[in-house]
Amino acid sequence: MNDYFLNAKPDGYRGIHLIYRYKSQAANTTSYDGLTVEFQLRTHLQHIWATAVEVVSTFTHQDLKRGMGDNSWKRFFLLASSYLGAIDGLPFAPDTPVTVHGLVVEIAPLWDELRIEKLVGLATSIQKVEQDLLNAVHYVVLLDSKKRRLKVFGSTAENVEAAWKLQTEFELQNRSNPHMDVVFASADSIANLREAFPNYYADTTEFVARIMGAIQIWKKDNKKPRRKPTSKDSKS
Repeated sequence: MNDYFLNAKPDGYRGIHLIYRYKSQAANTTSYDGLTVEFQLRTHLQHIWATAVEVVSTFTHQDLKRGMGDNSWKRFFLLASSYLGAIDGLPFAPDTPVTVHGLVVEIAPLWDELRIEKLVGLATSIQKVEQDLLNAVHYVVLLDSKKRRLKVFGSTAENVEAAWKLQTEFELQNRSNPHMDVVFASADSIANLREAFPNYYADTTEFVARIMGAIQIWKKDNKKPRRKPTSKDSKS
């Protein structure tokens, strides 16, 4: 178990990772012995933060998840993690201010510098093609971040092997294309797929709204006129 829930990673990532190793109890599945599976547990706010990091990494071609990329982006996401963590009632992330006010003071200029509000427009700029969705529970997803195209191919439970084959074919075809991401996913419906994997749809709507709301409140408070001192104040 890797626990980043209470103690965020240096980049601000939070969550709990549970890693298991497979051991078959049936003779016909022993070939899978030794394979590992990982469960990632996150709160809703931690998930929208991780989604935003994925979206920015994909569409700005930076590997922020591995600590690489523009320092302003890395600092922004660390501060945003600390802010969202505070809403969840968790300790502040490392190397950040330890008050919400201090966080927003530093986030605000980065918001303007990086033009964070533009992230919302990404979701509408992507060309989406979704097919064979009737009774689908398995999906092969292809995202071309350069051309901003998303293709989703659905498959029923009975055709899962065909879906695996399709995924393999796409991976082989695009293995030299750094802008193409291929993934196999399962979900009860296409709506659940979009909810579980908002990064493929470039959906950062809630993340942007949360951070923008904090900045707007801070700016509004700073615009309030301060009471001028009086002679009575000086006597006291």
